[in-house]
Amino acid sequence: MDRRRIFTIIQVGNLSDFPSRAYDISLVIAVAVNIFIAIFDTFEQAAPYEGIIWAVECVTVVFFAIDYILRIWTADYLYENMSPGKARLKFIFSWAGLVDLLSCLPFLVSSGGGALRMF
Repeated sequence: MDRRRIFTIIQVGNLSDFPSRAYDISLVIAVAVNIFIAIFDTFEQAAPYEGIIWAVECVTVVFFAIDYILRIWTADYLYENMSPGKARLKFIFSWAGLVDLLSCLPFLVSSGGGALRMF
């Protein structure tokens, strides 16, 4: 699979392309599950499910990290009027790039820190 195809799959909004639509749905589900877990993990009732919570967090964070890497790798298709290096830097420091980084960084830095994870 080439980079342009990966770019078209990971970009939001292509309803007629099944892989793109499946990717969008998977991303929304991963975000929703991660938010639920971050909130649920703050309650005492979550204690018996710590192993499951940790495993689900690992899976979603790996998904978010792969998404972030793919978006950096294909940034030159998003910013076609820039060189690949400048396009990657523009994405990394864009609002979307920073949000993507923050979606996986807190878990990787410390697997505690509920307030940081919820951000």
